[in-house]
Amino acid sequence: MKKITQNGYPMKQLFAVAGCLAAMALPAWPQDDQLAAQGHGLLPEPTVAADATLGGVPPPHPFVSDPSGGYSSVLFQSTEDPNFNVTIRDYSFPPDQQAHALTLQTGALLQTRSDTGQVSIAKERIQATTARIAVPAGAPVEVTASGDTAAVVRVYSFEAK
Repeated sequence: MKKITQNGYPMKQLFAVAGCLAAMALPAWPQDDQLAAQGHGLLPEPTVAADATLGGVPPPHPFVSDPSGGYSSVLFQSTEDPNFNVTIRDYSFPPDQQAHALTLQTGALLQTRSDTGQVSIAKERIQATTARIAVPAGAPVEVTASGDTAAVVRVYSFEAK
């Protein structure tokens, strides 16, 4: 079978070269001026003032300012038994090297959640561990953030009504 050629070159190769040249020439064709301006330059100024309030879903347990000078967040509060109440609350204290006083109205368990704080119960310093320490009702608790990050403690309070 005889190959089809033109000037000694096989036609398959000629078609391949012609296809590549055509593909490179396509982007160079002039486009409509209206379409060419899209996506180039600065965006126009907004016609309506943008709303400055943030949207979205608030966190399930936001921290709120606390009278102790820190922040607190209620993680859990029981509502099942009308005669007994259990509340789990996290306290976060800024790294300001100051003692922040908490007075727990009920008996509680206290757990340190960070390594940077110093905790004392009734003026007795406790070792910062993840163990839960019993705190009697009305005992003064002082927390000091001694590092450069916040000190966090978790309080499990129990109240019989």
